[in-house]
Parts: sequence; structure tokens; C-alpha cells
Amino acid sequence: MVDFPTIIIEDYLAVGFTAGSVWETSDVRAISGFSQRNQQRVRAVHEYQYGGAETAIANLIAIKAFHFEVRGKLFTWLLKDWTDYIYAGELLGIGDGADTTYQVIRTYGTVNPYVRDITAIKTGTLAVYVNGVEKFDPGDYTISATGLITFGVAPPSSQSVTADYEFYVPVRFQQDDCFIEITGRDASFGNISTLDAIEELPSV
Repeated sequence: MVDFPTIIIEDYLAVGFTAGSVWETSDVRAISGFSQRNQQRVRAVHEYQYGGAETAIANLIAIKAFHFEVRGKLFTWLLKDWTDYIYAGELLGIGDGADTTYQVIRTYGTVNPYVRDITAIKTGTLAVYVNGVEKFDPGDYTISATGLITFGVAPPSSQSVTADYEFYVPVRFQQDDCFIEITGRDASFGNISTLDAIEELPSV
């Protein structure tokens, strides 16, 4: 469950996390060689692993302090995914003259596109356009804490609603423990054995 986090890990620490999207697919293969695949989850979950390479001890101490701040895996927090955090010209929808609400989304692919709800917009980065004309908050629209745009006047029929933005990913640690090993001779470097984070998806 996402608890609408406001704690954001510093960008220089977020760089240390590797990122990947994870699906869950069952694969039953018959003796004949044919297989039956079934998608177990309709939304991918992003997972992050803090790098195991030697890191400056100051960064490791900062990670440990942040782990304390969010109480291990108890609280959700915001992570900048350096592999995917900024987008321009994202199509949110086409106006019909009646609908006033549009969720900020990120679309991947074109042949069989996957649409991801973006719920944690970085403050000050959102720009919204209707038919290429920029609209302004709060005069023309408001934005909720979960990325839902509500216009005061519905965008006219057939006009595109697009957005530019940067975003964070709501995540939580997967470990309650945080072990640091000092590896440098002068105690200036070390590593963390295992420290992972997993995306917390909003409920549907």
C-alpha cells in the first residue's frame, strides 16, 4: 500500500541503485515442445538494487541514515530512477468536451503499448498543454498528490492533452537490516551486502 510518501532520497544516493522492471509469467511446457504462458500480473513492478561495488564510506553512512529514517522496510519513500525519470510530450488523452480529468502517464512502446500511471511528479517540473498551448496551475487546472490533472474547463473535442514532467517512483526497502563492510585500507571505502527496494504500486 502506498502511503503517499514525502521522503525523497538524495539524487546522488539514488545513482547507486540499479533498476529493472519485473513481470510474473507462468510457463508450462509440454513434452511435445509447445508451451502455454500466462501473465500473472497485469502491471510490471520495478525493483532496485543498491550497487555492491566499493563505495565511498560517506555515501554508505548516508544510506544507513536514510534506512533509519524510513524505519527499514516500514515506510514508503521516493526514488529517482536515473534510467527513467523524465519525459516530454507525453500524450495523456484526447479531449471530448466533457472529460475534465486526465492521469499523468508514461507510455512504453507503440505496437503493443504499456501504460504506466505516474503518481509522484517532481515539484516544479510539470507542464501541461492542450492542443500545444500551455495551461497553468491553478488557473487552468489542479494536480492531485497522485498525478491526476483536473481542468476547470474540459478540453475541446479532438484536442490533445500532453505533458512534460520529471517523476519519482514510490518504493520501500525489502530489508529491515543494513550491513556495511569496510574494505578500504584507510576506511574510506566499503560496501553494503544486500539492500534492495521495490516499487509500491497504487491500489486499483
